[in-house]
Amino acid sequence: MWELWRKTNALKYEGKGVSLHRLIMNVTRQLRMLLKVRKPTLEFSFEWLVILQQLSQLKPTIKAISVLWELPQQRWVKYKTDGVSKGNPGSSSWDFCLRDTNGDLLHVEGAVIKDTNNMEAEAMAILNAARHCHSSKQDKVIIQTDSLLMQKLLMRERGIPWQVEDMIRQIWKLLSTKQV
Repeated sequence: MWELWRKTNALKYEGKGVSLHRLIMNVTRQLRMLLKVRKPTLEFSFEWLVILQQLSQLKPTIKAISVLWELPQQRWVKYKTDGVSKGNPGSSSWDFCLRDTNGDLLHVEGAVIKDTNNMEAEAMAILNAARHCHSSKQDKVIIQTDSLLMQKLLMRERGIPWQVEDMIRQIWKLLSTKQV
């Protein structure tokens, strides 16, 4: 799509034309590069009909992971956080709940937020849980998120995207005095 848009604008605004054959070759090359990233072990043809046939024969890999909520250990509490974005970006919200070792609900909080993406909504959920945790008397806490990205960011296993850098640093600061 990018190639089509770029060539259309070059023709429209700069008067630079390109042959249909050249355009098809450029789009095909871009498509093959994208497919090579997604399916590096496969070789794709240069012909559209063959590419379509190859794509129709691919079977998606489905990976299922069982996720269970477990009670925290004695004298620990668990925050379960979640952030969602419909449309990504789009209408968004965050929430968290706090449970004790018996599974009893101690606190629930959530809010609708401005249009944002999933990553920012997940970070806001964790940040608000960290704020609550910081102001509470709980010292031994578990923060549980369904976002693998947030987990890796909080564990310092990955570089922080600029969109959530301030929130991640605040979370680290708020939880620095807690056993997490």
